Amino acid sequence: MLGNAPEALVKSGAYGLGRAQIYQTSHVYAMRMAGVFMITTCTLGLRTRIFPHWMTFLGYALAAILLLSAGTIDWIPFVFPLWVLLISVHILLDSYRGQHVDWAEGARAQGQPPGGPHRS
Repeated sequence: MLGNAPEALVKSGAYGLGRAQIYQTSHVYAMRMAGVFMITTCTLGLRTRIFPHWMTFLGYALAAILLLSAGTIDWIPFVFPLWVLLISVHILLDSYRGQHVDWAEGARAQGQPPGGPHRS
C-alpha cells in the first residue's frame, strides 16, 4: 500500500494513529530514562559528596515525579533540563570558587595512590 499509493496511507486514520502512538511511547520512555539518569547521578553525588544534600534530595524528588507522571503533565519535560542546569551551575560556581576537592592530592596525603587503594 505504501509503495502504490502513499497519499492514501497518509490520509488514512491508521497512519495518524501510528504516529501518535510512536510519539507518545517515545516521549514517555525518554522521560523515564531521564528519571533513572537523575537517580543514578544523585546517588553518585550523595556518595561522593559532590553536590549538597538538598540538591541531591531535590534530584530524587524530581526523578520520582518524572518516573510517575511522564506523559500526564504538560510541563514535565522541562524538569530534566532545569535540573541539569542547576547541577551545571553548581559545578561551575564550585570550580570558580576553587572549593573543589583535588582527589589525587587528598589520596596522596593519606598515603594512597591517586587511583585508590586497589591500584598500584
